[in-house]
Amino acid sequence: MVFAMRGLTWCIALVGAGIPLALLGLWLDSERLMALGGGAVATVVVGWPALLLMGAMQTPARRR
Repeated sequence: MVFAMRGLTWCIALVGAGIPLALLGLWLDSERLMALGGGAVATVVVGWPALLLMGAMQTPARRR
């Protein structure tokens, strides 16, 4: 569960930084900033479900 929460934290951080970065690039008419912000958001949109489908985010079995 710790690994999944770390992944969730990264997703929130990437989206939280990516959207304002893309909007700043749009405001400044900077293609590079828009691409960086869009890339951060796209990493979350594509990467998180791919990790879940591959089973990389499985929680370890509980010990009794």
